[in-house]
Amino acid sequence: MRTTLIIPVDLLEEATRITGIKEKTKLIKFSLEELIRHDNLEKLSNLFGSSKGNAKYVKRDRIAKK
Repeated sequence: MRTTLIIPVDLLEEATRITGIKEKTKLIKFSLEELIRHDNLEKLSNLFGSSKGNAKYVKRDRIAKK
C-alpha cells in the first residue's frame, strides 16, 4: 500500500542511527513490526504475570557427561 507520511527528520535520523536501516520503507516497516511485537509481549506478560523481582535464584548442579 502506498501512502504519504509527514515524519519529523530528527525522528527518522534517530531511528536510522539506532537500527542501522537506511531505507525509509524498511525502517518504517521494521518500526511498526517492533511496535506490534512489543505490544504483544506486554499483553502476554500481563496475561501470565511477570516474575521480575519475584523469582528466587535456584542453583542447579549440572551432571557432567563423560
